[in-house]
Amino acid sequence: ERVVTRPRSLPHPRIAVAVSIEPLAQELARTARARGLEVESLDLAQALDAPVGVIAYAPAQPLDPKAAKALGSLCRRAAENRKPIVLLWAFDRPRGKGAVEHAAIVAYLQAQGAIVVGDPDVWLETVALMATFGAPRGPRVAIVAPLGSWLRLQASALAQAAQPLAAARPTVLDDASK
Repeated sequence: ERVVTRPRSLPHPRIAVAVSIEPLAQELARTARARGLEVESLDLAQALDAPVGVIAYAPAQPLDPKAAKALGSLCRRAAENRKPIVLLWAFDRPRGKGAVEHAAIVAYLQAQGAIVVGDPDVWLETVALMATFGAPRGPRVAIVAPLGSWLRLQASALAQAAQPLAAARPTVLDDASK
């Protein structure tokens, strides 16, 4: 059987790219254009008002709490307008006090509506998915992927990370055959 989905109603789904790391911005643009998605380089503030379906953002370095607070307000505004910020957070994890601050910043940004991704490949795929189909409504998401694929491995990792939250949320399955 085939799964039928309905792409978003934009005539040409568009991505706003707010990335200061030039090779990463170029790779995102190349990947998006290969899939028929338009890409526009904008800063975050401009992207919130642009006619785009998703905002791809990758800071050049980890954010401090003050910068995270400023970004959080932009993430909330973007989420309210149904054009989420997909944030690439691919930094080494600090230890000790820095680890607590790092975790608090990531949790805060997620609570403000950012989609925080730690892997560049998953980030690219998430941006393309959001641009094409839009953000899912509500707190439930299903990922359907073939056995052995990278997407399936990522979905399994997400499901395992969500297990501590299972008591407060609906059941998360990492295998549709269960």
